[in-house]
Amino acid sequence: LVGILLGAVAAVLAWPLLSLPTPARAAVAALIGLAVQQLLRLAASSRWGWLGASLFTPISAVLLLILTVAAGSGSALLPPAAGPRTLPQLDAAAPPAGAETAERPADLLVVLLRGVGAGHVGCLGYYRQTSPRLDALAREGVLYEAAFAASPAPEAARSALLGLAGPGPGGADPRRGAGYPGAGGGPAAAALTPDGLPLGYSAFTEPGLELPRQRLYLQRRWRDWFPPLELPRTGAQATAAAALDWLRERRDADRPFCLILDIDQALPPHTPPAELRERFLPGSPAAAEAGPEAPTTTDADAAPDSGADLDRDRALFDAELLSVDRALGQLIDGLSDLDLLEGCLVVVVGDRGNCFHPEHADDPAPAGLDCRTQVPLLLRMPRELPAGTRVRPIVSCRDLPATVLRFLGLDRAGGPSRALPPVGEADPVAPEEVVIHDAGRGHSVLRTPDAKLLRRADGALLLRDLGADPEELSPMSPPSGASAEAAAALLAQRLGEDR
Repeated sequence: LVGILLGAVAAVLAWPLLSLPTPARAAVAALIGLAVQQLLRLAASSRWGWLGASLFTPISAVLLLILTVAAGSGSALLPPAAGPRTLPQLDAAAPPAGAETAERPADLLVVLLRGVGAGHVGCLGYYRQTSPRLDALAREGVLYEAAFAASPAPEAARSALLGLAGPGPGGADPRRGAGYPGAGGGPAAAALTPDGLPLGYSAFTEPGLELPRQRLYLQRRWRDWFPPLELPRTGAQATAAAALDWLRERRDADRPFCLILDIDQALPPHTPPAELRERFLPGSPAAAEAGPEAPTTTDADAAPDSGADLDRDRALFDAELLSVDRALGQLIDGLSDLDLLEGCLVVVVGDRGNCFHPEHADDPAPAGLDCRTQVPLLLRMPRELPAGTRVRPIVSCRDLPATVLRFLGLDRAGGPSRALPPVGEADPVAPEEVVIHDAGRGHSVLRTPDAKLLRRADGALLLRDLGADPEELSPMSPPSGASAEAAAALLAQRLGEDR
């Protein structure tokens, strides 16, 4: 019987390989099948055939079936497969010298909103309802009203947010031995670090990597034949869903987790869902119901036909941001369903802003514009951080890694001491200022509550008085007058002291 079946299979497989007329092809394929059948018939009548037949006795068949079921059941108990970028396993019981670890550090979730600035977020004063879930998180945690990115360049800003300015020479890593499994989502598959040192995950897993049991043949075929009934996931929604899948399937309940999600849906090109696109587009019925439009520039202030284009671009961006906000709500609701939200430090931060003002669209010095550098930043963990706190002094996002490590009790001796309030104590003597670097253009900016000083690559200084020009409509100009020159000199001295 086996010989007849395999002979037929051989004939079928040989058919497409034969470049012959149809009658000759049929004859040759039949001869090949007959030859295979005869060879197997001869093999079956030999001692090897009797040996193979012994596998089909009742006893051997039952034993083989038991072994197969045991192997299939036990494979689901195998440890999760490692991700494409995995650090060696570290002994949680033996932290390095100088590292201070808590008994059970809090779980950590960091959400990086790429391309999202403070100027389009409702809790920071935007006129449209683009971020209801983000606004709700801000009411439950600490919101920094004047947080500035370290750079207007995306990669530099995100590197500073994650403490990845570059590997430091030696030193103890406070997270090594802390027992954190980690997962990355998107390009920022890395960890918050002090001074650019690696965070020291005890494990790293790509969230989208298949679980071992998902690789079993029958389960894979079952998913192919009967796919789950769910809506297609795209953009931020897919990232949030992958994060929740990781928490459900891969999280080690005995150790805290550190999950970093990089959501880039707000970056151009902006292609929001149709329902959201029509909600904000100028002149649409949905936009009229949503509320009045923001005041736009007059014809005298804007270039010809630029106002309408910028209004449309702003509407598409706002619709995209609302879609991102819904994915953020999906993530928060999932954490709550898994009973992980209240024990998790949630950090939401943007890397840089978008600008849709005609006066700023082509500005050669984006580091000197708040619309490019001011970003949303909030921390949420109501049991540890006072809900509804709003920090009004200006702060720099480059202090975020030190703040998180201080909160988790993982800051190391000799490490960075700056931590944002209320995690760290505010220094009443230190000046209220932030430094913004744009290495690509060679610009450095010192931002104070009342002024901005920009130092160009050639060393020239430009000054902007924010009291006289809060909207930053006029270009920066060289300091004029004795008082302005003295202020510029003092600011330049502070700028030179920054490292």
